[in-house]
Amino acid sequence: LNRLAPAHDVGFLFKGDFAEKIVEWNLGVYNGAIGRDVGRNTVDTNDEKDVVGRLFVTPFKNSGMKAVESMRLGFDFTAGDRDSTALAGITTGDLGGVTVNPLAATPIADGMQTRMLFNFHWGYGPGAIRAEYAIIKTDLIDTALQSDFEINAAYIQGTYILTGETKPLEGRIKPNANFDPMTGGWGAWELAARYAFIDTSDGEDAALVTTTQNQKTTEITVGVNWWMTPNVVLRLDWEHFGFDEDIVVGTGDSLEDKQDIFYLRWQIDF
Repeated sequence: LNRLAPAHDVGFLFKGDFAEKIVEWNLGVYNGAIGRDVGRNTVDTNDEKDVVGRLFVTPFKNSGMKAVESMRLGFDFTAGDRDSTALAGITTGDLGGVTVNPLAATPIADGMQTRMLFNFHWGYGPGAIRAEYAIIKTDLIDTALQSDFEINAAYIQGTYILTGETKPLEGRIKPNANFDPMTGGWGAWELAARYAFIDTSDGEDAALVTTTQNQKTTEITVGVNWWMTPNVVLRLDWEHFGFDEDIVVGTGDSLEDKQDIFYLRWQIDF
């Protein structure tokens, strides 16, 4: 799903809240980025701008009911004009780099592009569940076959902290005892699992995606996160991708209907 969202854009953002932050809102105007796969520093190719917005509602935030006070519903959107901009196929991301949902004929975005994203979060103590569903609709240069192209993507994930720390709604986990062998501290250990999919089959009617090309990719991820301190974390993950149609993965010309990736990531922020 992240491959469809702009990674970085320049503009103005206004935000506020109501009822002791039970309702939070964001509204902004940006240059307008086509998506992450086109490049982080995408050049603005026209003088049109994107309007972006976000609404979060945490209905039980101040209720005193611990089991549901962190439950949050959200809606995000962007809307902006595109002028003759080529759309890229969808890749597995920065690590795999494989184009899993290719586009047979390069579609040219020309007209309005809208992104809508519905999200849900619930957490209680060391556990949390989060889900998002995105719909991206892009007007195309007029053809006899199809005037717009829609992509659907979603994920649902669950996490649980084995060492008992409370999972925050946003931000870092703060270990009860930072990693320090001298004092016996081992940080916080978290299990995580996620299921996700992306569907580009809407493009088949316009021959943007052929019947022999992969149109739907599913992903299962299982991982362990070791929070040594609040700003240092080590992540070990296994990702399994499944494809409707065989594609070329890795090196060589072999066709596969799946791909597995194991990776270790060490992260520090300051």
